[in-house]
Amino acid sequence: MKSKLTERTAKILLLAVIAARGTSFYFSKLCLQSLSPFMLLGLRFTFAFLLLCLIFHKSLTETLCLADIKKGMLFGFIYFLVMVCEYTSLRTTNSSTASFIENMAIVIVPLLNIPFAHKLPTLKDIIRASLACVGVGLLTLTQDGISISTGELILICAAFFYATAILVTNRLSKVGNSLNMGIFQVGTIGILGLFAATAGGTFSVPNTPEIYVYIIILAVVCTGFGYTLQPVAQSKLNAETTSVCCAVNPLVASLIGMIFLHEIPSFANIIGEILIITILLIP
Repeated sequence: MKSKLTERTAKILLLAVIAARGTSFYFSKLCLQSLSPFMLLGLRFTFAFLLLCLIFHKSLTETLCLADIKKGMLFGFIYFLVMVCEYTSLRTTNSSTASFIENMAIVIVPLLNIPFAHKLPTLKDIIRASLACVGVGLLTLTQDGISISTGELILICAAFFYATAILVTNRLSKVGNSLNMGIFQVGTIGILGLFAATAGGTFSVPNTPEIYVYIIILAVVCTGFGYTLQPVAQSKLNAETTSVCCAVNPLVASLIGMIFLHEIPSFANIIGEILIITILLIP
């Protein structure tokens, strides 16, 4: 997208995008009670893709090129891996814990960026990574000690995929039409979800009107806005700034989880959350 976004406006847009996506943990957890992860991905992202094509058909017909399609498909494939891990873990993990662990991507970004930046991690990066391990440990602390469940291990994988997505999007979205890339990113996730659901024998439709409402909210607010405009915002920001903005996501997810899902964290969990938020906010 050839926009006149300033860096400050892009940062505000990115914060709004990530906050919108923070609400998705709540609605996704409700939908996963009756739908498989692949089916929910397919319905949510395909509906969002069709809606975006309708709204932005002018941009697609006038400026679409093969390079933007390829980039969008690459972004979509990486985010598909993020979402599969997220949805699989949400079946057994609190939404707030899921968001906190997944957004540890901020710590992973500088480490994965070493080959491209041609420099070793700074002392700040090392300290943040060490404190992040302590924070995750506190989040997984139970009465029997630290117990990392399968869902939490999957979320750690999601954090690595999310960090990869941030870096790849940051490097490729600065040239070309970032809006078109975002639209095809969404479409790729939807198609992969429907294909996986069909291949895995979990293709189904929602069985209550409420689930349809939740999927529409996920498609419009969390996907149409939350995913499509991230490449637009990132086209004006560096990877480090992008990763720091991730702090908004777990804050929103945690508040919604406590209010609507009655997810009450333990004292150790709260300390872990505070520690991770502190790390995320370190400039």
